[in-house]
Amino acid sequence: MTSFLLGSAHGKIDLDVSGLRRGVSEAEKALGGLQNASKLAFGAIGLGAAAGFGLAVKSGFDMNAMLETTTLQFETLMGSADEAQRHVKGLFDFAARTPFETGPIINASRHLRVFGGDALDTEANLTRVGDTAAAIGAPIEDIAFWVGRAYAAIQGGQPFGEAAQNLMQLGAVSPAVINEMNRLRDAGASADEIFAVLQGHMDGFSGAMEKQSQTFSGLMATMSDSAQMALGQIVGPRFEGLKDGVERIIAVLEDPATQQSI
Repeated sequence: MTSFLLGSAHGKIDLDVSGLRRGVSEAEKALGGLQNASKLAFGAIGLGAAAGFGLAVKSGFDMNAMLETTTLQFETLMGSADEAQRHVKGLFDFAARTPFETGPIINASRHLRVFGGDALDTEANLTRVGDTAAAIGAPIEDIAFWVGRAYAAIQGGQPFGEAAQNLMQLGAVSPAVINEMNRLRDAGASADEIFAVLQGHMDGFSGAMEKQSQTFSGLMATMSDSAQMALGQIVGPRFEGLKDGVERIIAVLEDPATQQSI
């Protein structure tokens, strides 16, 4: 039991904090060894050990948290944990070859997955989206969102004018491309034939990501991703341990007996 004096109030609270101590102990144990590793890594490049340790731990845990959340999201969308893990790993590999960071690429793939499933969320289509975004200087996730909206509308026999208009405002398509898509729709062409016009236009931007990945900005994005992935691997084995500690703390704080004591 631990007693807390409530300021000038004439009373005290008796609270069993043993569960909290165990949770904190597990969290601290999960971090064990990281500080020594950070001293070596960050000391070698002139960063203070404390600052380096804080940066390493935060970046590493942020990466693992994003990986965990992203994998669960794609597991729900794809219906398979194994497929989701392979897909997310592929997105990280894809990011390493492009001028874009992993987060926007994950968002782009998620948009394609939501609007078109396996048929749209492919490496070929993601490459088209990425090349287009790189060529016109637009966010990759924005291009993916409107391409996905266009695909879903075309496949569903619905008007795709809003999606086409937004793609045109972003600079991804020209009025001539939209006119051709409308002509094919009015002529009774299939959804695949109509969407192929958009794909063919985007193929004209082929290679834009590869070229921009060699620019200073592209190299900085790749370095940032590589550093975060490396830190994520270092912290990874301790990530679950830290989660267990936090879960124990939450369980104690949410326990009716704890709340009643407070």
